[in-house]
Amino acid sequence: MPPRQRLQPHQIEAELEKEARLDAERYAAAKAAKSPCTVLEGIRRKYKYKKPEEVDVEANLEDERILAHTGAKQALHLLTRVFMPDENVVSVGEEGELATACGAIEELDLAGNGLQAWGSIVTIVDQLPNLHWLGLNRLRLDPLGAALPTGLASALGGLRTLCLGETGLPWEKMLLLAAATPLLEELHFNGNAVAVLRPAEGGAALEDVLPRLHTLYLEDNLLDSWDALTPLATLPALHTLNVNGNAIPAVPPLPGFASLRVIMLRGNPISDWSSIDHLDALPQLCEARRTAPHPPFTVPHPPCRAAPHPPLPYRTHTLAVPPPLAELPLDCPSSPLTLTLTPNPQP
Repeated sequence: MPPRQRLQPHQIEAELEKEARLDAERYAAAKAAKSPCTVLEGIRRKYKYKKPEEVDVEANLEDERILAHTGAKQALHLLTRVFMPDENVVSVGEEGELATACGAIEELDLAGNGLQAWGSIVTIVDQLPNLHWLGLNRLRLDPLGAALPTGLASALGGLRTLCLGETGLPWEKMLLLAAATPLLEELHFNGNAVAVLRPAEGGAALEDVLPRLHTLYLEDNLLDSWDALTPLATLPALHTLNVNGNAIPAVPPLPGFASLRVIMLRGNPISDWSSIDHLDALPQLCEARRTAPHPPFTVPHPPCRAAPHPPLPYRTHTLAVPPPLAELPLDCPSSPLTLTLTPNPQP
């Protein structure tokens, strides 16, 4: 048998693209095969135990693998975490049926389903008194008016985590929702074309609307300067901020952000060391992540990798390059540079 020929890089890339395309087609076909359903029907379809002879292997192998793994002779009324993105859920079902069958749910992910009315969200959440985590990513919900729909404020009042990525919801309308969620601690708001984070004119300051928020995901928006982030500087509990995939070119001196410990900046065109100096001035910051698909940080002493940027008084900088690229110069465009800031040990 002749030796197997080694694939060239372009052939490997073509194979990977082919596999990704086939995976996407299989996923789209599986999703299209799912008939429209209510929330409870979707939960039963995904979680209810099925005897082996009842399994339809042609329907959706991935779902059946999940059932075989979790196979959960779990009674629906014991479910606390329900994740059913893209299950073609289009309605809430009969009044009270969700509370009767699955009233113990604490975390519910409805991403990518067909629900459009905020009234439907109210009906669902009202039946789940223990709910504290709600995922609405990729739902094309009806636009919000100047006031929240009836019952929405009370329905959302117990949430600690809310996911609204790729919903098309404007930032000022998100703040309207946030005002109804006084316990909110974690917010996902990626992919919503947000360019400005200021409250609406005459609206309450962010620290009054989000006093307990400690984690905020704003990746893949349209934030193009650090000035766009300044409204977040006064959030008293904010310790983790994700702004990956925006267009922030530099970090200026930073007033505020007193509690910030982790910041993610991947995919932003930051290329100067002064930005790192300014991040270093944040009193609680212990980790900053940035991978450079574009020009990475420039070391002040290019001829010598061992000559680091002069140490700063309260932090050390670790520049981590994956082993296969360890010998690449830091000004190489393909060098995925990650910056980690860690506290210096106490003397």
